[in-house]
Amino acid sequence: MAICDLCIFNSPWLHEEVRGLSDDHFLLANTHTHAGPSMQQNDFPSAEKPWRRTVEERILATLRKTLNELFPAHFAASRGELQLGYNRFVRQPGGHALTHFENPERISYGPVDPTVTVTRANDVSGAVRLVLVFDAWHLVVLGPRNCKISAGFPGVLRNRIEGKLSNDTRCVFIKGGAGDINPLFLPRSDDPQDDFADMEAMGDLLTEKVLPILERMGMKGGGADSLEVRSKVIEVDHRFIAKESVTLGATSILINGDISIVTMPGEPFHLFQDYLRDRAALPNTFFFGYCSNEGYPWPSYVPDLMSAARGGYGASDTTQAAVGTGGRLLNLGVS
Repeated sequence: MAICDLCIFNSPWLHEEVRGLSDDHFLLANTHTHAGPSMQQNDFPSAEKPWRRTVEERILATLRKTLNELFPAHFAASRGELQLGYNRFVRQPGGHALTHFENPERISYGPVDPTVTVTRANDVSGAVRLVLVFDAWHLVVLGPRNCKISAGFPGVLRNRIEGKLSNDTRCVFIKGGAGDINPLFLPRSDDPQDDFADMEAMGDLLTEKVLPILERMGMKGGGADSLEVRSKVIEVDHRFIAKESVTLGATSILINGDISIVTMPGEPFHLFQDYLRDRAALPNTFFFGYCSNEGYPWPSYVPDLMSAARGGYGASDTTQAAVGTGGRLLNLGVS
């Protein structure tokens, strides 16, 4: 699995190349930072070697290196709650929804999923080697006027956690169903540079939640009993264009019989992770959004049924797959 501090990125070339390295499943996920470089620009820094190809080659080189550095891992998981987001689809008296991209009063419009979930992997010596943090907020804290490349608040989280634990620990942020959830921190000052302070504050608040979760988990090594992975890809009708189809896929992962993960590509809405947690009936259930299991085109937003009916950005436009596709993918993941 590769997790990138990028906004929108999938790579048929990378999926194909990885198949030549290993028989294992490959997942390509994005944190969806809106301060990341564009992967759609084919002439930067040159038409002969666009940035996209550089990124693909670096990911492939890292994966090759990683395959030579595998180690037995023991997994444990826990969770807490922290509401740093609001639902940007605000219901109106007539039943439809209006999209609130900005929220200067920081009103906690709902529904949202405040769950912060953490998975930790230890090596056989007991050292913490990996911390995975899952939450569902759009990475738009810095706003459209920012012109600096940034990983956003996950970068702050990563630096804080790795600095607190050890040089051998890697902290990774994975986004869930954030298609309809914006962060409560949306600074829009006259000088975009000033907005970085709010981004740092959001990263610090998340760190302050994650560290106690890790402490509650203790130094118990966790389990290393089993790992099951299954991937499926489907074609569905295009929502708006007759006789066109959209390809998407879901992957399900079961670790030790008590940690379950289901992935979905594009920008799924948060209700999918609520539904998954209820349906899975396992102690620790995680939903990876923005995560592609094959080299299909980016499918844009994947709304739930009710949000699609009420309308709004990503619910009634800026979406491609037929209404109901998210539910189909989720059913594939849990069946």
